[in-house]
Amino acid sequence: MNPSNGAVKAVGRGRGPWRPDQEVHELRRPQMPSVQSESSSSSTTLKDETLDPLAVAFQSKLSVNAKEFVPKGFTCTLPANTQALSPYESEKDEQQSVYEEDSDVSFEEWLYQYVTDVIRNITLNPGQFDPLSRALMDELRPIFGEEEAVESIVSLIIDQAIKEPNFRYSGARLCNLINKYSSSKQSSMFRRILLTKLNGEHEKIEDNMENNPDKVYGFLYFLGELYIQLELHKGVRITILGDGLILALKILIQIPQIENIKHSCAVLKLTGYMLDCDQREVMNELFVEFDKLLLDERAGTRAKDIVSNLLKLRSNNWGHVPSSVIPPKQSRHVDAEPTWNADGIYYGPDHLALTAEEYKFLDDSCGKEETVSSSDDATVWDPEANENENAEIAAAFQEFVNQKHKP
Repeated sequence: MNPSNGAVKAVGRGRGPWRPDQEVHELRRPQMPSVQSESSSSSTTLKDETLDPLAVAFQSKLSVNAKEFVPKGFTCTLPANTQALSPYESEKDEQQSVYEEDSDVSFEEWLYQYVTDVIRNITLNPGQFDPLSRALMDELRPIFGEEEAVESIVSLIIDQAIKEPNFRYSGARLCNLINKYSSSKQSSMFRRILLTKLNGEHEKIEDNMENNPDKVYGFLYFLGELYIQLELHKGVRITILGDGLILALKILIQIPQIENIKHSCAVLKLTGYMLDCDQREVMNELFVEFDKLLLDERAGTRAKDIVSNLLKLRSNNWGHVPSSVIPPKQSRHVDAEPTWNADGIYYGPDHLALTAEEYKFLDDSCGKEETVSSSDDATVWDPEANENENAEIAAAFQEFVNQKHKP
């Protein structure tokens, strides 16, 4: 309460009530000299940097040699025994593609490293097979007669093809290229060395099935690619490759595990049509073993489904149309001279000149007006009837509009 004398006393921390005769003090402004100076200096610096772009480059702490940022947990998967290619590695390979006689390394060591680099580049970039293989053939041609050099090259190709799925097709192409563009004596030696190396891998199948089954699967796929692409002559495949492939498949399906069945069927989907064409009787013996798998208790349901689909595919000629179904191509009037017409010579869809019979057929069936029976009212066009019909439609539409505007 206020005192009895009417004096007002401030209570607590407040200033008390305001009186008209009370002096009003101006509020104190905050003083921030350091912040203002920094802001003014920063604005001046930014202004200077905007005016002088080179100052930004000289004063920047960024470095071109800084490490590349990689998010935490990110992993880059590359094929085994390969390294990431730098943007300048192609130029490096071009510089090293020619052997220098004054080099510290021997020609054999340089050649081994060069073939390794080419195989690695083809593995990572299959689309560059043509230019890389062309350059490789130019370097290998002088040493095709040296057996030791060819053995090392064949070993490199086989080892890489077994390990890397991305190289199996290209590796078979490379083998066919070496065999094709070598002399008869050199190609014979190359095939002998290649088959010897493959036979050595074939003998290890049973041991590798226990220790390294992936190596067996890779060998089968590469053997299938070789059987398809490597030829003695045009259209003549190497029979012993097919025999070795079928024998390897028989060994593989003796253990009816899902992985063995899956890879065996995949190899046959790749090579089955060619094997049936070349060795029908041996393939029949192989598929007797596949028929037994359907009754084998050790094979699971999924494995039996895969085998069943393979049997259906073979019964359908591996998806190829039988030759008996394909009609023979008729060589009509191939030997006949073109028939001249008043307007010139005309050709059919098969790019052959039309015969006199075809000209007569075209003259008889083309260019004539179709005759329509007068009794068919649906197809006869009568102008007067059409005008009357239009008038009726217009009158009906006008009546509809008038009814719409009535209240």
